[in-house]
Amino acid sequence: MDTESFPNFDLPPKRQAAVHLFHDESGFTNRDRFGIHGLLAVPDLRVESIGHELAAMRRRHGYEHEVHFKDVGGARQSQSPAWRLARDWLRSTLEHFLEEARVKVFVVDMRHEEYDRTRYARPVSAYRRFAISAGKSMVAWCFRGDDVLLIRPYTDAGNPHAQLARKKDGTLFDSFARYVVSECVKAKKVEGKDFYPEDVRFVHPLVAVPSNPSKLNLETAEGLGLSVDELRVRSDFIQLIDLIVGSVGSAVRLETVNAGKVELAEQVAGYLAHTYTLPLSRALKRSRRLSVSYFPGPGRTPYAISLSGVRQYGCELLRTDAAMKQLYLTESGFRKDAVPGSISVRGD
Repeated sequence: MDTESFPNFDLPPKRQAAVHLFHDESGFTNRDRFGIHGLLAVPDLRVESIGHELAAMRRRHGYEHEVHFKDVGGARQSQSPAWRLARDWLRSTLEHFLEEARVKVFVVDMRHEEYDRTRYARPVSAYRRFAISAGKSMVAWCFRGDDVLLIRPYTDAGNPHAQLARKKDGTLFDSFARYVVSECVKAKKVEGKDFYPEDVRFVHPLVAVPSNPSKLNLETAEGLGLSVDELRVRSDFIQLIDLIVGSVGSAVRLETVNAGKVELAEQVAGYLAHTYTLPLSRALKRSRRLSVSYFPGPGRTPYAISLSGVRQYGCELLRTDAAMKQLYLTESGFRKDAVPGSISVRGD
């Protein structure tokens, strides 16, 4: 009798997650203190439906151009269809889409006293390295507990680092998936971090998608193996993660005076700040939907931050000195003043 055709009822079914992963970045230049990578993971089964909701908001505000954080806001932002659309996209993400989607933002302080300037002498080197760190961080934090994780990754074709990497150093695009998988395997098998998925797979290499609607044509779509409608949906998600990255950047840099941008930053910072007021079990669940990591932390490792705390105390308190060590719990990375009872979340 061929017993291989019978199911093994002793083994529980494997938990599988399949997502589209959308990436954008900010900074990573010689004049910037902070470089920021943002990743938005949307379940495959919800890409089209959420994408159609984003498109419906476009039609409602009558705005069909690119939504770019650097261009929204101003003194009369309430009269700007671009800003109103950005506000509604962000609000819908925080209030509804994060029930199923996941966001990870990875902030790198390139002027930090423990930042390795020798290793990352060129901004593009830091861009490439921390893009991989952001991917690994998202897998570890947002998808722990899953047995199999299938990823379809996309990035903004217009960002200058992506263009430079494609021209002069194709390993960013050719090997992004391989490096992220290698890092996850190392963490699970060598470092004993069992919360990583057993199997992380990239369905295709990192794909560059235009964020400018004027470039969303049949030729571009066919070159990526997509229909024009599918390309538009993926382009809108690239623009959405740009809004999130820009909002986090404004909250971290503490330099924005543009009222419209400040309001968008307050939406994201308010979401994070509320997370830290919740009981531990609810805070952990909510933080896996949207979280921010800051590098370098203690021992040159990333740690989670509360953006409301950053705005209140200033970025200088994030240095690895006595003041920072008093404010942060080294075992969890959470701020002592933001987590009731100074609790540890190690191993959760």
